Amino acid sequence: MEAPQHFIKLIEKGELVEVDDWLVEASDGDCDVINNVRIETKPRGEYQGYGEYCLQRELATECGCYAYEGTYYHKIKGQEKYIAYDYYLDA
Repeated sequence: MEAPQHFIKLIEKGELVEVDDWLVEASDGDCDVINNVRIETKPRGEYQGYGEYCLQRELATECGCYAYEGTYYHKIKGQEKYIAYDYYLDA
């Protein structure tokens, strides 16, 4: 899902309530923790479709995977920029 352009100014000002709400909705509420919201020009990770990329790591012990963490990227409409955020998700 592409992010609205006005999020650029909100992120630059540190006014993240609306942005955080949108990110939770865009992730279908799957992310337990979202932090370090920022603007980036080049996404990393695997293409997820719809202008989204994800760079994810599995956190595990010898008993198996207990969580995922990484960085997710949403393309900003009409821009060559992305909203990037770090996340943590219990397995």
